[in-house]
Amino acid sequence: AISGAFEIMDMNGRREVQSAKEEEDKVRLSLAMISFLCVADGYPELQDSFCEPDIAARLCSILDSEVKTCSVSTPDLPAERTWTGRDTRLLLQELAGKQENVIAKRGRVHFRILTRMADVLQGVPDVHSLDGSAAGTESLA
Repeated sequence: AISGAFEIMDMNGRREVQSAKEEEDKVRLSLAMISFLCVADGYPELQDSFCEPDIAARLCSILDSEVKTCSVSTPDLPAERTWTGRDTRLLLQELAGKQENVIAKRGRVHFRILTRMADVLQGVPDVHSLDGSAAGTESLA
């Protein structure tokens, strides 16, 4: 289920949209997957699943897709708030990025990754709201 949720987010993130309605649907699906994954990462027995290499690669792809395909008005899609995003080496690699994304990396995704790294390094626990959504996504859904 975890791998499937990341796969859905990855495919959804790469999808080009033609209308505001499609953009809204795309955001809703991604936020629903993030909420699901944030609930799942609360179960210690599932946390190892979030550390698989294919999941890490998908997270990077999801973040790259947000930079490339989301408009400025699109709400944040904080996939880095899942358990996979606790891997600071992975986040550092994503920050270094590919040369063609250097300018884009100075945007909001870059800032969120820096914030996530700071939270992890300071030992800030992942906090989810009572309805199961990731911290920071309640107002976006």
